[in-house]
Amino acid sequence: MGRLLPFVTLVTLLVGCGGGASLTIHNGTAEALTVEGLSDGSVSVAAGALHQVRGLDTELALSAGSHSVKVPMLSPGGGAIWSIGGTGCFVEGDFTQYYELPPDIPAQAALVGMLPAGETLYVSDSKVFAQPGQRLPKSHGGGAMRALVQVPCDATVSPEIARAWMEMTLADIQPR
Repeated sequence: MGRLLPFVTLVTLLVGCGGGASLTIHNGTAEALTVEGLSDGSVSVAAGALHQVRGLDTELALSAGSHSVKVPMLSPGGGAIWSIGGTGCFVEGDFTQYYELPPDIPAQAALVGMLPAGETLYVSDSKVFAQPGQRLPKSHGGGAMRALVQVPCDATVSPEIARAWMEMTLADIQPR
């Protein structure tokens, strides 16, 4: 029994750390809103602010004032964005080359998806390592390295412009 307790503790910690998905809520309205329907209650999000909810493991039916959205169950480690009012714009990028290529070889990010103005929900189909406003990890054990990045809405008019803008913001999210 003495050896079993440390093992059970380690497994519990590992399961807890890698668990659920994350949702970024962007309040694109001119007033603070209370978001209802989160598994742990409600949260107030200031006008123009981002709020991150971690550890999601169920679908959600959220509301904030006259706005509502149904967020499907996300895959473990997955990510989603709810842009209340549809005024926040975001892209999903694959930054795997920045981890796989030697530092002296130029790496390039790949655009995976976009949430342009007027749309309110984006759901990634992959594990997301950084939500909007977060930096990518310094190291990575392999596989796709995805991040969700906030960009100006003008950047989402075309995939080429969105990718270029995403790479311009790399200094803010990538510790390379």
